[in-house]
Amino acid sequence: MFVEAMGQALGFYSAELQSHAATMVSFAIGLFALLSIRIAGPLGIVLFTVGGTVLPMLIVYSFLRLLVYGQLSKAILIGDDRLVDLYSSDYRKQKLWDPLFPLTQVSHYTNMHFLEHWYKQKHLRILKGCYLLNVHAQPRMLPLIFIGIVSFAVSLAFALYG
Repeated sequence: MFVEAMGQALGFYSAELQSHAATMVSFAIGLFALLSIRIAGPLGIVLFTVGGTVLPMLIVYSFLRLLVYGQLSKAILIGDDRLVDLYSSDYRKQKLWDPLFPLTQVSHYTNMHFLEHWYKQKHLRILKGCYLLNVHAQPRMLPLIFIGIVSFAVSLAFALYG
């Protein structure tokens, strides 16, 4: 049952990967379209500034979600029985593992693998995964706000002086 549930979870993660990748590409196309179309006047400045602020934040958000689902898929593709036993040992001691639905078991395994192998690790020798994502694998607001502030300043300057 657990192995079958892994295949089902991998199918779900695959659909999420495709969805977030398509969303990210769509937002990038929208950003490039915004850069190439110039509407004159105050309305153009407002539209360009708002679009130039929101679209980069949405691109980064979609990228981070893409990263999460890629890591969850990786947990299934490179995992082994020892890791399943390790991550389920607390539940097994309390006799809570066997009553769980197989997809719930797979979800617990992939989330534990994500926390151990990506969330707590440093990437590019400077950036820990926990700086970008919270423990629930959702993008943190601070990096998105930073991207928003920078993109707002750049798009406003480009709209006024570009």
